[in-house]
Amino acid sequence: MSKALAAADVCSDIAPQKLKPMIACAPTLLQQARDVLGGNGLAAETLRETLGAFGGAAYPTSVGIWAIQTDTSKLKPSNTKRIKLSPARSGEPRLVAFEDLETVLAATVYVSRTPAELAVHLGGMQLAIQGVDEMQHLYRLALDGAQGPDFSSAFDTAVRVLSSTPGFPFEPGRPGLPGVPFGPPGAAPWFDWPPGSTPPNTQPRVPTSPPLPTEVPRGIRLTDYFERCLTNDLIPEMHRRGIGFINLITNNSGAYRVTSIDPASVCPGARIDILGSNFNGTTEVRFVNARGETISAEPSEVSDDKIEVVVPLDARSGPVWPYIPVTVRLCLTDITTARPGVGGEIEIGVPVIHRFGLEAGRDCVGPGDPATLNWSISPDTARVTIVQIAPWGERTTLVSADSAIGTLALDFRGFGRWTYELEADVPGLTCGITRATRHIDVAERGNANYAIAGIEVTQGIQVFSLEDPPPEPNNSIDLIDGMDTIVRVYLRSILAGDFGWHARCTGTLTLDGTTFTPINEDAPGVANPFIETVPSPRRDITNNSLNFQIPAALATGLDQRAVVEVFNTGVCAPLTRREELTLSWLTRPALPVTIRRIAESDRSRTPRSVASSMRLVVDAFRRMPSPRTAIVVHPGVFQIEEGTTEDNYCNDGGYYQLALSIAYEHNDNEGYPPADHTSSWIGLYERFGCSAGGMMAWPSTSTCISQRSREVIAHELLHTVGLGHTKTSVGEDCESLFQPVACHILRDASGVDRNGLLIHVPFDIDGNTAVRGAADLQSYRREERWLSAQLWVLARTLMDTRYPG
Repeated sequence: MSKALAAADVCSDIAPQKLKPMIACAPTLLQQARDVLGGNGLAAETLRETLGAFGGAAYPTSVGIWAIQTDTSKLKPSNTKRIKLSPARSGEPRLVAFEDLETVLAATVYVSRTPAELAVHLGGMQLAIQGVDEMQHLYRLALDGAQGPDFSSAFDTAVRVLSSTPGFPFEPGRPGLPGVPFGPPGAAPWFDWPPGSTPPNTQPRVPTSPPLPTEVPRGIRLTDYFERCLTNDLIPEMHRRGIGFINLITNNSGAYRVTSIDPASVCPGARIDILGSNFNGTTEVRFVNARGETISAEPSEVSDDKIEVVVPLDARSGPVWPYIPVTVRLCLTDITTARPGVGGEIEIGVPVIHRFGLEAGRDCVGPGDPATLNWSISPDTARVTIVQIAPWGERTTLVSADSAIGTLALDFRGFGRWTYELEADVPGLTCGITRATRHIDVAERGNANYAIAGIEVTQGIQVFSLEDPPPEPNNSIDLIDGMDTIVRVYLRSILAGDFGWHARCTGTLTLDGTTFTPINEDAPGVANPFIETVPSPRRDITNNSLNFQIPAALATGLDQRAVVEVFNTGVCAPLTRREELTLSWLTRPALPVTIRRIAESDRSRTPRSVASSMRLVVDAFRRMPSPRTAIVVHPGVFQIEEGTTEDNYCNDGGYYQLALSIAYEHNDNEGYPPADHTSSWIGLYERFGCSAGGMMAWPSTSTCISQRSREVIAHELLHTVGLGHTKTSVGEDCESLFQPVACHILRDASGVDRNGLLIHVPFDIDGNTAVRGAADLQSYRREERWLSAQLWVLARTLMDTRYPG
């Protein structure tokens, strides 16, 4: 799931009675379901709590349908300035993917411990599916050109079904339920009925959805269809495979059981033995990270009663279990779920700080205000030290004990900034120390003043400066439709002479009805949506800005209005700053890439998997101006034969021959531009430490080879679209003069040669961080390499002309 979540997306923060029609919460429910089917026991507990919170009420409406598909060209304003829906030429109503609904159904069966519990959980689902039928009927009326009263009545019925509550079932013609509005609350997508509020001569924005799967029978109610599906197919099939009602079937169905882990307390990177039974078929061993998310490691050895595996570096204390895939046939699709069983627990000696600070997130108190410091750390064997630093520098140790969870009443003896430093380690394990720092300002209730210094919008690199005026126009690189987008809101402290303090701020970004919260982190994997303002913010410091991520699926359209609101969190003097901006994403063809896996001459070595190869190239696209939607893996493997020139590819001649051999497979020998080529090809080889990391051999300008490096993969692929090298003191060669950009010299706005060092600061979306001191991707410099702003624009132009789509 994306880091940029809607504000209403954290279901645990919303009262259960408000969840019934809450569209924004559906992704959380769906993600919980997917984690459950992956065998995550913590997710199973969370999903049971979520299902129980609904208490049989209708599920969040976007799990099943929750948006309707239509052709906006059919929506015409009538003479009375009301919208009239004319009949469509063909087709049935098309509703959102039922595969998602089936995933939640399967996970519900998976976590239900008894038949009675399953019945309660499915009660709410039945109401949601009834809403599916009503929405289908509503849309069919729209397609058939139904007039106002009929359409209004159907809309009224559908909304009431989706708002039903236990004890107050839907009854046709019944008035609306108290406190339940018609239509989803908050910023959920919908359109008004009646649509009189739509300005004349405009078209309302109608949500779009994937088509209804053709396997769903037409002409019958989905309620009946899914009831038969659950009874006759899904539940029996899962139970036959020992999935569901786990309290009744464990140990009677071949379920695995972890009896012990040796050693039970380790550091990340250590090798462990998992002992137990029924482990055959294990493909992964799963742990949890600091956020409770499932992470995997490939076991080095598996037998029926023992698994050997290395603990991942980002694993933390908690459950550990073998993942044994089981394929189950649902009503519309096949899913791969985890064989159930009894997992184990492991203690990993890197403490995780879950909470450290004042209650309610305060960072400012007035004279005499009570304040309590709270902390929560895992594992519970952690040893904690907390030191207080007074504004005048005096240090006092407040806590030094095995106290992983605790509170402490604070007594402030003066005005100014009080600092609290926490250190935690696990006795007996030398895995390191985890640290955190919190500041509390004690002052008269004056302002912690700040301002929005600037807003940068980037998809990897952007022309931007905090200077006033900037040397170049800010945000001058066009955004590309379908690419993840980061909005960086820089904040500046405003101090009145020597008086005042830096504000601690958070905020929201609202775009097209969706509200995003900051993705800032204190450390990798440790989310913290608050930053402290500074007098002079810098682009190369990640947390000098509030950072919002707009996922690729929502990064679309022209002239989209976005609103940024920032507020400080001190109770002394809250201030809110607001700024609007207009975002436009231009439609550009995705760079088509075909991946060719290369196998070493030593046939005992297993070639890189399709999934691993795809992941490498997809990650490399973060450094290129293209959506990641046209990447495919060739199904075969190119086999290097022993003793050939290709087998000696770590020298220039071998490199060249290997690249040509891959190129000639698909007739790439035509120079630039190639005729009738529809894709760039990249061959991935396995060795490291060669004289070069990759190569594109002339005249094969659609083909390159690369080692397993995201930088090198991106570098070589950009050669295939016509981008040569950036010249620096390292001594890069120019590419063929037939290439559109044979050589490039990176210069600043004054024309000074930068020797390959970037002028602007890249943003690593996967790493969620600004990249300091980067060099140009097309150079050979040893610094971390990203594409410069100039070459980003040139590369995008070359892609438009080479593979116009």
